[in-house]
Amino acid sequence: MSAAETSALHRLEETVVRHPIRFGLGVAVFTVIVVRLLLHPNFDSGDDVAMMWIVDGTTYGTPAPHMVFSNALVGEILSTLYRIAPGVAWYPAYLYALHAAVAGVLGYLVAADARSPLGPRMAALGGILALFLTHMWLDLQFTSVSLLLGAAGILLFAARSHLPHSGQWAPLVGGLMLGVTALVRWRSFQGALLLLAPVVVVAVRRIAVKRIAVFTGAAVLLLLTGTVVEAVVQGDDGWSEWIEFNSARGDLHGSRSLPAAVGHPVLEEIGWSANDLAMFREWFFVDDAVYTTGALQRIGDAVDPGPSGFAVAGQFRGTLRLMRIGFLGGMGIWALASVRRRSGIYVALTTAWIALIAGYLLVFGRFPDRVSVPILAIVAMFLVVLPATGPPPDGPGSLRRRAAWWPPIIVAGLGFVIGVATLVDADDESEAGHRRMTTAIDGMGEIDPDGVFVAQGTVLRKRLLSPLRTGDIDLPTVVPLGWQTNSPLHRSLRADLGIDDIYTAIAEDAGVYLAANPTVDPALFATFMEEHRGRRGRLRPVARIDTVIVYDALVDLVIIDGGAVEVIGPSQRILADAEPDAVLGELEIGPGRRQRGRVRGWVAAPQAAIGYVVIITGDRVQAIVLPSEPRPEKAAAAGVAPDTPLGFYYDFDGPVPADLQVAVVVGDSVRVLD
Repeated sequence: MSAAETSALHRLEETVVRHPIRFGLGVAVFTVIVVRLLLHPNFDSGDDVAMMWIVDGTTYGTPAPHMVFSNALVGEILSTLYRIAPGVAWYPAYLYALHAAVAGVLGYLVAADARSPLGPRMAALGGILALFLTHMWLDLQFTSVSLLLGAAGILLFAARSHLPHSGQWAPLVGGLMLGVTALVRWRSFQGALLLLAPVVVVAVRRIAVKRIAVFTGAAVLLLLTGTVVEAVVQGDDGWSEWIEFNSARGDLHGSRSLPAAVGHPVLEEIGWSANDLAMFREWFFVDDAVYTTGALQRIGDAVDPGPSGFAVAGQFRGTLRLMRIGFLGGMGIWALASVRRRSGIYVALTTAWIALIAGYLLVFGRFPDRVSVPILAIVAMFLVVLPATGPPPDGPGSLRRRAAWWPPIIVAGLGFVIGVATLVDADDESEAGHRRMTTAIDGMGEIDPDGVFVAQGTVLRKRLLSPLRTGDIDLPTVVPLGWQTNSPLHRSLRADLGIDDIYTAIAEDAGVYLAANPTVDPALFATFMEEHRGRRGRLRPVARIDTVIVYDALVDLVIIDGGAVEVIGPSQRILADAEPDAVLGELEIGPGRRQRGRVRGWVAAPQAAIGYVVIITGDRVQAIVLPSEPRPEKAAAAGVAPDTPLGFYYDFDGPVPADLQVAVVVGDSVRVLD
């Protein structure tokens, strides 16, 4: 490198170190520009979509502050903004602002530490942005960003508040960030404090009492304000009772007690069948006579899930995960090589403490990406800002200091390249996820523009709607079945739609549909109806739209001489036996997946549209399937139009029963296939 180039680099380094706040703002703005112009962010979970649709009025008609997982103060601010300017995507903007604050504070801390070489710290910053922060922007989620925000506030307080020239702004901003974390999600506030407890303990021993008071006061002020607002907003109209139910529900859904409860004696004690438990696991728990707060709490108290047996090796699969672990290893080497022995012990103990918490979650709790990725990012952030918390390293010419340059630069460089490369793939997945969800939503509107679609809890899930383009979506009337179930808002919506019993409405009301994932067995709903409503039958599918199956009724079919009787609720319809040439088709019996029995076949109705296919064993409807796959190879033999024959199949739990019957309903007629 020439002398001129070396001089330019030194001037650049001096500028960055001299203006750390400007550099931090630049990092935040740059990240926002990259995400906004080059990437297609999606919400990582259905919780964010649900909360956004509450505060913007999509689900319940008018903007409401009841976000449940976030404090009502946040809900009041966002719902008010949506009333003032409904065309602005306020909810995503608020999460982006939190992410920008984390990136800005990290950039500031990297630039502000003039006691260690800027090169390794800049390389580490690039690695953190590429491997962690930008990926988390792409999969936007309130839990992950709030956990990062709280950690960034604590690190800002610990790294800068002890310096004489820093004034009160560092503890003030750090305290506000921690307080906002509590408003966004209380558990993230607790998690950030727990993860960085060693940092807090060390920091308060050397920071002036006045600055500790500023940090604590800022956080407590926001906490108290949020507590008062929440008490006012959610203190009546049934909210306190529902919040208790939702807390018990969340504890179960967030643990491994549900799988462990299968076959447990506690089910008989609370009056649940195995099917009731399965329905709850699929987020279908509207019947408050069955799914009570006491029943959920009793399951939680009685069932001991034990260690998860989670495959730890699963956390090391994939290039991105391996690179993140390698990046942290490189940062650890750098940190240990850059400080004296006492600070090295501090680094090792703090890292071990965070690893211990992560290990506990891995074995005894849950460790999804929205938790694991920010925890790893917090470790990286801690290691990068560490030099500002310990004594300066050996002299500028020491071997130890020169050696400390290379691990972070090499590892961070690799991390940056791999992070950007995997970001491209993740961005493609986000774009595809947006297309899938909008296709499903548009498809529901095409089935019935005026219909009411009861959305089973897992329909709105990961890789959901792009936060930047939610205004382009024309959502039909949806009754969500997730954590919102039976909340005062949920009950009000059902009352406005004239739905008293949502199960009966799905089973027999025209214009009310159930939208569910293909992985959800429709027999669960049918069994619930038989156990609790005395109704027999199976859900009838009317369409499959990408990753969503839409059902319109609970149908029972009784074969009689000369036809069949179709039963939907109290209504009955006589179906005449179809003429031989009106409905064509044939069956095949063979093995299915995992050695189960399978019945498959094809059907065609040259003069009419095929309604549905009913699988019957004995006198009971086993399943109703919608033939959908064209079978043109059957056309020549059947003598029908090439695109008319449609294939179908159904897998039994065991061998195909000997008393199997397959009936094809076409209009007002039926044919039983041989």
